[in-house]
Order: sequence, then C-alpha cells, then structure tokens
Amino acid sequence: MPKIGQIREYTLFLFFFLPRSGFVQQAVAADLLTLEAYWRVVESRTSKVFRDCEQAAASR
Repeated sequence: MPKIGQIREYTLFLFFFLPRSGFVQQAVAADLLTLEAYWRVVESRTSKVFRDCEQAAASR
C-alpha cells in the first residue's frame, strides 16, 4: 500500500514531466487527489482493524 508521501512525490513527478497543458494537469491533479483521499480512508480503516484485533487479543 503506497504511503501518502509517495503519492505526493508521484504527483510532483507527473507535473514536472507532463506537457504544460493546464487541462491535463488539472485532470491528473483531480485523479491523484481522489487517489490520495482513497488511500487515507484505506489506511485509517486498516489501522482501526489492527487496533481492534490487538485489543481483542489483549482482553483474552
């Protein structure tokens, strides 16, 4: 699972190498922001699941 920092680095990489077309950059930025939001949700949910499992194991 990529970390948020890696997604940001990838965004900067794309902006640097893409043609300077504003439309292309806006489309890619929107996609990457959506992807970043998705990974934030995934990370928060998986960390919650791990916390719940650790608590259940500790209470046994």
